[in-house]
Amino acid sequence: MRINKKVMFLIMLLGIIDFIFPLSFEELLEMTLESNEEIKNSLSDYENSLVTLETKDGLYAPTIIVSSSLTIPKDYEWNSNPDNFSSTLTYTQPFPGGTALSIETDYSFEIINGLGNKIMKQNPNLTLSISQSLFPFWMQRKKKEPIKFSLEKQKEYYYNELLYIKKTVVQNLFQHYINAFIARNEMFINQNNIELYDEQIEALELLKASGNVTQSRILEIENQRWTSQQALMTAQSNYVNYISQLKNIAGTDFDEQNLTFSIDEGVELLFSEYIKDKDPIELNNKIKIEMIENSRVLEKQSSAPVLNFSLQPKWSLGITSPDGWQDAWSDFCNPVAWKASLSVNLSPMISGIAKQNKKKYEINHKQAEENDAAYIKQKRIHMEQCENILRHFLIEKNTIEQLYSYACDELEGYKSQYEANAISKLDLDTVMVRVENCRLSKEIIELNISLYNILLKFLQ
Repeated sequence: MRINKKVMFLIMLLGIIDFIFPLSFEELLEMTLESNEEIKNSLSDYENSLVTLETKDGLYAPTIIVSSSLTIPKDYEWNSNPDNFSSTLTYTQPFPGGTALSIETDYSFEIINGLGNKIMKQNPNLTLSISQSLFPFWMQRKKKEPIKFSLEKQKEYYYNELLYIKKTVVQNLFQHYINAFIARNEMFINQNNIELYDEQIEALELLKASGNVTQSRILEIENQRWTSQQALMTAQSNYVNYISQLKNIAGTDFDEQNLTFSIDEGVELLFSEYIKDKDPIELNNKIKIEMIENSRVLEKQSSAPVLNFSLQPKWSLGITSPDGWQDAWSDFCNPVAWKASLSVNLSPMISGIAKQNKKKYEINHKQAEENDAAYIKQKRIHMEQCENILRHFLIEKNTIEQLYSYACDELEGYKSQYEANAISKLDLDTVMVRVENCRLSKEIIELNISLYNILLKFLQ
């Protein structure tokens, strides 16, 4: 009997190596959740969104600007005053609702050469101002400030994205694991067929010598053997490819010889965390629509006219000598006058920005709604396809179970006949291969049923 020794060695390894340092699917899943790069990157995005929400991305941080200048004469000495000096400090604090509070102070002095004497003229200024959008979010009947709302939704979006990445990785891992399992069984089926064909060819060669069989019959069996050999090579290639995909998804180069192939009824419990939640893509599609609507609130607030109010005290500091500069500040707490200003900036309203923003909003909102509806429709089609495939395998399962039961009963009869020397060992081997291949085919169908049951639960 002709047997491919390399193939036999591979199958023997697949069959017995499971008992040495076994790697179960549950362990492979844990390894993947820890090592997968897509999950790591998505987790990093989510954690960054938490930081952004906490710091408000610095959007309400104050702005402080300080500037100074002075003029130094040619004969300047370090213990004397420069000819002139000016300094400005501006502090601006933004608040939610298009409000900004600003404080600007500046101070300057100038040294003037008089009739043999130097005099100092000082100019302090202080301006308090506040600006307010005339269409803030609360006037749009929105309770939550749009920037905070946007950051909160961004956090939810990245959380859903993380959940989606995990679900996709876990789903792909299980799918490739099942496919590798199926390819492994197909290798066994074709190897069983090859061994049986070798045994048949060997028996036919003996019959040919006695003239009881023709060469065409031997060629027919050899052609069947060749077909099984080709199918075996395809199964081997598929197995190697699926194992490679498993390693890529797991993010680690595990030893495939340690991978055990076993699926029990409790496999769904491994996916309960990812099945119980709502579809993260649907949730994020809704979030996109909410964020577009929220952006519209912010655009209306930003493109509305802005009311500006400022208050400025006025001082009249007397002229003093440079050495007595502090004497001019004796009445600083009693300004001689106050200047109040009120203005409205209508530029955003008349520039066409509001009309342009409205048009963009309508386009983006419509597109987001259409994308959401298209996704739901495509998901429903995918579910129907999976349900149809599942029904097909359930029908096949009933058929293969009947065939397997019949083959097992037939094998018992053949064993009795063989023990009574009524049939040859080749006859018995033929039925034994039929039973074993039927069992492997039955397992392949059960694996597909398990796979599509899980895929449907992921889609729900």
